Amino acid sequence: NDFIYVKDAAKILLKPLLLKADPGIYNIGTGKAISAIEICRLIEKKLCNNNNFTESIMNKKNIDHKTSFFADTNKIVKNLKINYPTKIEIGIREYIKSFPKEN
Repeated sequence: NDFIYVKDAAKILLKPLLLKADPGIYNIGTGKAISAIEICRLIEKKLCNNNNFTESIMNKKNIDHKTSFFADTNKIVKNLKINYPTKIEIGIREYIKSFPKEN
């Protein structure tokens, strides 16, 4: 549940090629959990200007929204000098802007 703007992920993937970084496993993420339903809510709000669909899902019983996983970003911040400047709302907006326009 650690969603990251695709351009930030690309920068992180390229950074070790530009630096002499320690080898190993690097967790790519923001270090913050956000539920899939919240991502849906943000997208729906941007595209439809309402949250009717996500609210209908949230009102269903027996849905567990408490489980979350997120990246440990300490190694990225320390070794690759990476910061996460793009907030998820901005990343979603930029992603939606990249959609092809209909004629």
